[in-house]
Amino acid sequence: MVTGVSVFLFVWGFFGYFLLNAGVVCCVKLTDSEEILDLSENLGVDDSDVRREARWELVDKGEEAVKPLISKLDSDDAKVVKDAAWVLGRVEDPRAVEPLVELLGDEYTSVAKRAAKALVRIGEEALPALLEQLGSDCVERRRLAAWFLPDFMDSGIGDALFEALKDPDVLVRRNAARAVGLLDVPDAVGALGVALKDDDWRVRQWAAYSLGLISRRTGATRGLIRALGDESRHVEFAAIVALGDNGSRSAVDRLLTRLGSDDGLIVCGAVKALGNIGARRAVDPLLELYRVGDRFVRGEVLLALARIGGSSMVYPVLEEALGGELAETAEVALGLLGTSRALRVLEKHGLA
Repeated sequence: MVTGVSVFLFVWGFFGYFLLNAGVVCCVKLTDSEEILDLSENLGVDDSDVRREARWELVDKGEEAVKPLISKLDSDDAKVVKDAAWVLGRVEDPRAVEPLVELLGDEYTSVAKRAAKALVRIGEEALPALLEQLGSDCVERRRLAAWFLPDFMDSGIGDALFEALKDPDVLVRRNAARAVGLLDVPDAVGALGVALKDDDWRVRQWAAYSLGLISRRTGATRGLIRALGDESRHVEFAAIVALGDNGSRSAVDRLLTRLGSDDGLIVCGAVKALGNIGARRAVDPLLELYRVGDRFVRGEVLLALARIGGSSMVYPVLEEALGGELAETAEVALGLLGTSRALRVLEKHGLA
């Protein structure tokens, strides 16, 4: 028979069980919260192993760790701020976008760069905020935005980058020129052509590199050929590299003239570009250069001759080089040729 006492004991027991379990749950939640706080205290400590472990454990905590980490961005310790930004980037929670954007103007460049990298990792939701920084009054913010925007891989931001090419700050313009090429922005040839006339060689250099990246488009090759006459060796070298990557045979004659330059950097660049283009007309001039050039130039010549291929005159030169200071380069060149004759030469010297 069920008595009143029995019912009371049953109900009380059930209620007690519920309270016990509820208490356990509360305890677990409290422990998790405390653990996050404890881990966040290990950010920025001198022990690199402790810091590393804390960062990754906080990443595993996910969105629960976001608010405590955002509060750490206000720390006076740059190491703590950088660690917190690193974790927030890997958690990829959009709540961190605005606090991270605030750090782009930090007095410590390393902190600002860490924040920018975190924004890139957060991804698409952070793009508008970083893009907005191109119009900031703070030049450091504009520089960082122009440098890191290509990492979002969104070619639809071309108009903003074209405007940045007109920025009064040279490094913003340089970074924008780089970004346009890396993103392969549509309709960029005209804007980069203007950048090739910039007063600062650093902007012209990156405009040339970027034209190389998009050089299959109409007009890009003409701009690069004009850049071969730039007063800065850095710009001229960039144009040479870009023309080689482009593979345009219309540049061969101009590149051949650079083989007689007194500047070793220009000569090596021209040799490599001619090889990349595969210019058969360059074989005889390259063989002549091999006879008179220094070690670095001669090594580039061997590789260029291999890329061009198709000439019987190349094999004796490569085989002779196998017995000298350029033996490793000659071996690589013969491998690039990949012909049966090249294989026989390698076998003859025990290299195949």
